[in-house]
Amino acid sequence: MSIRSMSALALGALMLLAGCSDAGDADAAGESDASDQTTAGTDDQTSSEPTPTTFDDFPGEELLYFDAESASIGTRIKAVGTEWTTEFLDYTADAGRHYLVIYVVATGELDDRGLDHAGLSNLGYTLEMRYPSSAGSCSADYTANDPAYCTYDGWNSTILSAQFEPLASDDWTNYLWMEGSIFGVEMEPGQTMVGAVAVSVEDSAAPTGGFEFCARGKDNTLDNNVFPCIAVPDPAPIG
Repeated sequence: MSIRSMSALALGALMLLAGCSDAGDADAAGESDASDQTTAGTDDQTSSEPTPTTFDDFPGEELLYFDAESASIGTRIKAVGTEWTTEFLDYTADAGRHYLVIYVVATGELDDRGLDHAGLSNLGYTLEMRYPSSAGSCSADYTANDPAYCTYDGWNSTILSAQFEPLASDDWTNYLWMEGSIFGVEMEPGQTMVGAVAVSVEDSAAPTGGFEFCARGKDNTLDNNVFPCIAVPDPAPIG
């Protein structure tokens, strides 16, 4: 065989090897791209968990709150979070006590009309918190209207309420809470707002769960003061 033929054969072999190498690199790059896309898709699915934007998006029981017998339109309420804290608004809990803060979402009873004075005010003694007496002892300032529960109301206990705020996020600790008043705030038709109520509880009571938020219903009067109640999420333990 001539030297020229051998050179041609050698050149052909080199070109064949180069082609295989390029194909292998392309396959590897394709697999890498596919892997990256799969990972990105998984990350997108993980990070795209929907954040509730309306009252009906939030899970849980609801009650219909009326701040007075004369109120003709109620406020729908759901309890969406809780925490123990030593400070709420501009108040500090007494020694040996913590506030149980209950965070709520609210909207008007009727979608086609708003409320001029929306809010949770305990000036009319319309709010309560309770837990089963089997879940802990009762503070000295509880109300013994049902032996099955330790009930805290505005007659004997300290209950604070924050003004309703427009729903901006579901991180309740990020809100700049202001003390509520009997005048409330304006709530637009269909608007979802958030609020908070804090109840002072003795540390020695050490309730372990079963908390409920209660508020004045449409049929409640001075003679019928057993309020409707809804379950609230259990808070993380104190400490």
